Amino acid sequence: MDWRLLERRGSSVLWNDVRCFGGQLWVASDYQLRVRIGHELVAPEHEGRPVLASGYMDAHDGLLLVADLWSASTFDGAVWRQKVDTCWLLRTGAACKPVRALASDPQALRMVTAVLA
Repeated sequence: MDWRLLERRGSSVLWNDVRCFGGQLWVASDYQLRVRIGHELVAPEHEGRPVLASGYMDAHDGLLLVADLWSASTFDGAVWRQKVDTCWLLRTGAACKPVRALASDPQALRMVTAVLA
């Protein structure tokens, strides 16, 4: 893989994660999700409406997962699916994890993508 400079100017946004998915660059912060289209970072859209997602993300098994404390959303390259539940906890082994923790736990990520599919 070759690296190339995409942006030289600074940003006031503190990005949590950067992922390549579907041939595009995706970035997520605590407050927004953006995808690079051309030379711009833009809010992704689904059915003509902006996708409201933020937090942390990962890409695994053909799915992009974006999770924060309140929701988890998956994107398969065509369809966004959202699971929203402010009290949802996923039990993995002996530990309960808030939805936000899923993006950094590959085992939990596989479990939640199976539930959301």
